[in-house]
Amino acid sequence: MDSTIGMDEQKKKLLICYPGRRGFIFEAHKLQQQISAAFNLAVEIEEHAEECLSLLLEGTLIYSEDSADSAAIAHAEILRAVSKHEQPLTTSGEAAAEISAPSANEDPDHRRWLNSVCSGE
Repeated sequence: MDSTIGMDEQKKKLLICYPGRRGFIFEAHKLQQQISAAFNLAVEIEEHAEECLSLLLEGTLIYSEDSADSAAIAHAEILRAVSKHEQPLTTSGEAAAEISAPSANEDPDHRRWLNSVCSGE
């Protein structure tokens, strides 16, 4: 069991910084799970006061998107951006497919439904 702890310590750290608006915490957690499944990274999320979504790999900004207009996160686009800096894991075929294929959740009606469920409306 100690060997798995050592493996986590060797992983690079990716920090997802998201705006503190309704709907973003759910999207950030979903993105955290997708990145963790697709890449050998220790992924953390953090709310911040800025109106943009940012990804920092080992303290270096690798992705930033102004999200003032929407609570939607372009998961597939972000996964492609991470893959430019890190090699995707080959063991997870589903996660690798998400990197190359657009997300099914990019449907605006589906996003509205997800946001209403997360906000308790």
